[in-house]
Amino acid sequence: MKPTECSLSGADLSAWCPHFDHHDPALTHDNVYQVYEHLRQDCPVAWSERYGGFWVVSRYGDIVTALMDPVTFSSTEGVHLPRQESQQKSIPIDYDPPIHTLYRKIFTDALNVRLIRGREPFIRSVIVHLLAPIAAKRHPTLAYGSSSTSGRGLGSSPPARATKRACGRPSPPSPNSERRRPRSRPPTPH
Repeated sequence: MKPTECSLSGADLSAWCPHFDHHDPALTHDNVYQVYEHLRQDCPVAWSERYGGFWVVSRYGDIVTALMDPVTFSSTEGVHLPRQESQQKSIPIDYDPPIHTLYRKIFTDALNVRLIRGREPFIRSVIVHLLAPIAAKRHPTLAYGSSSTSGRGLGSSPPARATKRACGRPSPPSPNSERRRPRSRPPTPH
């Protein structure tokens, strides 16, 4: 069955507008396209009551309009749902211009194709270093740093530090660096 052929009832689809939750286990591969199509057609700009309330903008043109109007559609309160009080802001996505623009320029300059090609050997060596423990355990969920793996998968902070180093930016020590010393260190760029 193709994802768009999944048939949810009209009542099931209508329930998604006021209660849209991208983390809901009921939103599956089999129905996701039908739910998104319903959002685009019947409630392209919807208010979801989940997580204290947030706007769901589902049409491309409306999304572009919102992205180009940071005064009306600000990101300064954060864009992650559900919101976590202790969650740090993500650069540049949780900032509006002019701060967003300054960070975006740093990333754009540091991540241009010519510079990345020149750093490819280093980046590959960092990735090999990060993947080695995962490959040794032959367990794909280790890549996400689940609680059963001590939160140290590819989704944890080492890639962020490696990316900063690859971009020529200093990388501050992690909050747990005193408690957690790596057994081996990734290579340094030349």
